[in-house]
Amino acid sequence: MSSPTTAYKFFARIESMPSKVFNRHLLVPEEIAETLLSEHDRFICRINALEFPCAILKNKGLFQVLMNKENCDQLAASIGDELEIEIRPDTSKYGMPLPEELEYFLEEDPEFENFFEKLSPGKQRNLIYLVNKPKNKQSRLNKALAIVSHLKEFKGAIDFKALNETIKFYNNKQSLK
Repeated sequence: MSSPTTAYKFFARIESMPSKVFNRHLLVPEEIAETLLSEHDRFICRINALEFPCAILKNKGLFQVLMNKENCDQLAASIGDELEIEIRPDTSKYGMPLPEELEYFLEEDPEFENFFEKLSPGKQRNLIYLVNKPKNKQSRLNKALAIVSHLKEFKGAIDFKALNETIKFYNNKQSLK
């Protein structure tokens, strides 16, 4: 059995996959994938200086980590390139870094914290990802405010169409200042 901080290194090519949503992935050697998946379900993938949260997915008998275009662009890598990969378990509470803008509201607003903690781990990560995505601190704060407002208005439920409208409202409200 591996320790929670064990990192596994291997080489993998960026391969294409027939999907309209995700079209790049890295194959994870079966032995490494099975060892990691026996104890964890979320991971940190490191390629050069780039680190990103990930899952190891099994598709048609192969284990893979999805790669998005943004990560490929940051690495100046494309389909067919071979990269050195390091994967280690993500032992954080939510399976990805919690932005300080969202952490503040979780600490200061018990009603929001209650709604957020009752969400499935996947929905929690989805909301965290939304807040983490912008590089601009004000944009992250606007998204966090929109999420707090939305979860409170919808009593802990998420209507993504309505949430997008709330995010637009908060972004426009800030740009009017």
